[in-house]
Amino acid sequence: MALYLTITQTKGGVGKTATALHLAAWHSRKGANVVVVDCDINRSAIKYARRGDDQGLPFSVVDIRSAAKATRSADVVISDTRASAEQEELESLAEGSDLIVIPCPPEAGAYEDMLEMTQLLNRLQVPYIVLVNRIPPANPRKGDDLKAGLVAAGVAHLSTVIREYDAYRKAELAGVPVYDARTDDGRPDAKRNIAWSDYDSAARELQAHLDAIAGQS
Repeated sequence: MALYLTITQTKGGVGKTATALHLAAWHSRKGANVVVVDCDINRSAIKYARRGDDQGLPFSVVDIRSAAKATRSADVVISDTRASAEQEELESLAEGSDLIVIPCPPEAGAYEDMLEMTQLLNRLQVPYIVLVNRIPPANPRKGDDLKAGLVAAGVAHLSTVIREYDAYRKAELAGVPVYDARTDDGRPDAKRNIAWSDYDSAARELQAHLDAIAGQS
C-alpha cells in the first residue's frame, strides 16, 4: 500500500516545496518509487524540477491533473499543496493523506497561521506533524524557542529542525536536491551534506512517527 503525505500551510513562502521535494528525495534514495504532486497554482515544484531539465530529481513531479495516472504504481505520493485553511479543503486533504506535514519557520505570521491550522486539524481528528524549518545556522536559539512554543501549545512536532543554508538556494536554481548543490564555479557546495543531514534526520523521525500511528490503528 502506498504512503500518502501532504505538505501544507496556511501561509505561503514557508518552505512547503523544499520540504516536499527533499522528503521525496529521501524516500527515493531508500528505493521507493516516489511521485510529487504539485497542487499549488504557482507550480513551484514543477518549476523546480524543470530547472534541472526534469533530470535533476530522482523522482517524478507532476501536475495535479496528471496525478491519477502518474501515481498508480507509486510507493510514496507527496502532495505539495496551495496555501489554504478552509475546513472543506483540509477535510479533503485528510481523506487522501496518511499524515499532514506543516512546515513552520520562525516568523510570527507563519506561527500564528500554523496554530490556527493545527487547532482545526485537532477538531477534525486529522493526524499531522509540524516541521520547524528555515532556522539560521548561526542562531539555533530561534529553533529552540519555536519548539518551546509548540510544546507549550501542545502541538505535535518533530524534534529535528531544518537549518537554512545557502546550499538550498543553489540547489533550487539547478533543479536538484540539496545534496547535489554546487557553487557557481561547479564545485560541490561545502554545506550540501550538512544541509541534507537535516532532512535525512527529519525523514527518519517522520517514518518513526508514521510507524507509531500505524501501531495505534
